[in-house]
Amino acid sequence: MKKSIKTRIISIATAALMTLSVATATMASASAATVDGTSVSAYQSTTIKLNISKEWSTHNALYGAYFFNENTGDSAWAKVDCRGYMGDSVTINGDYTHVIFVRINPETGKLSFDKGNAWNKTADLRISDLNGSYTINGWELEVE
Repeated sequence: MKKSIKTRIISIATAALMTLSVATATMASASAATVDGTSVSAYQSTTIKLNISKEWSTHNALYGAYFFNENTGDSAWAKVDCRGYMGDSVTINGDYTHVIFVRINPETGKLSFDKGNAWNKTADLRISDLNGSYTINGWELEVE
């Protein structure tokens, strides 16, 4: 029995969509990692509210956050938004296990640990321990 052109096109389109959905599911599962026994997608979004001390808010400082994954070695910098109505916060997409907040020299504005760019930093903070916020008390660590 001959299939109509319309039936063939529908069959080909259906096969293509099924292939695409299997490929997408495979990519999603391949990009997942396990952190502290929990599967975490590489495409997740993490937001951390930062409460800045009076010392860190001097000299028109800028703020950055250095995110990294201790298991994969992946890392990324992000600016901390100090204009948010809910307080200072940073949002980043990715699979990161730790963050270091950095007080940045406004003259350079560069997100780095270089002495000329960074004035102070926090210790390595485990994101899962922060419960969505971190408060800086005093100067924290000086950049060396």
